[in-house]
Amino acid sequence: MFATGPQQILQQQFMQGCSVGQQGYMWEMQGNLQGACQCYDQAAAILTNCVATAQQYMVPIDAQGWFSLAWCHFNAARTKTMLGWGMAAPAHLGQAQMALNNAISMNPMFGPYHSAMGVLLAATGQAAPAMYSFMRAVQLNPADAFSQYMLAVLNQAQGNVAAGNQFYAAAQQYAAPGLPAPAQTIQAQGGGKSGGLDWNGLIGTIGEVMKFVNGSGFFSNAPSQDTSNSGYTW
Repeated sequence: MFATGPQQILQQQFMQGCSVGQQGYMWEMQGNLQGACQCYDQAAAILTNCVATAQQYMVPIDAQGWFSLAWCHFNAARTKTMLGWGMAAPAHLGQAQMALNNAISMNPMFGPYHSAMGVLLAATGQAAPAMYSFMRAVQLNPADAFSQYMLAVLNQAQGNVAAGNQFYAAAQQYAAPGLPAPAQTIQAQGGGKSGGLDWNGLIGTIGEVMKFVNGSGFFSNAPSQDTSNSGYTW
């Protein structure tokens, strides 16, 4: 049998990591990007260690636990890039993608996971796979204005203006007034120039879009430290 001691320690570590991640989210909302970045980085380290220990002791990790790990690593990558430390981002994005793949495999019918994967893929310049993930999110929830908008941006960036306009019209149905036109977002990120979009910059710009739509889990809220859904199934 698995002893209760390690389980309790893991749960405490998980809650600690989520708490630090929530603090980072609060710092960012208050405009303290450097403080937020430090918290996201620390939270990612805590949860990475927690997950590794759980796997060592063969403790199952549920989909929300994997998503929480992905959330911390993604936001560490995003804020480090915004602060000019972009060289540190790829390692975080790789960890985030691995964790999110696990979450999706465990709960493939949960749209926000697919939307979050679209964000990850877009952040690494993988437009076609990102579009596939956003399309899956929209199939599961047509009212997902964030994914509709991202499909509008990605289609128009590739020259498919008609499809982009259709997705933008769908996004407007579920968004607050003032949602920027995809062309504005594309132009702000160097669309039309050789090399295409500045993907890291695009993710930063999309943060502004969150004022108008309910976005993917990566942007909408911090990981929960609710002990009734702690991320582990012990």
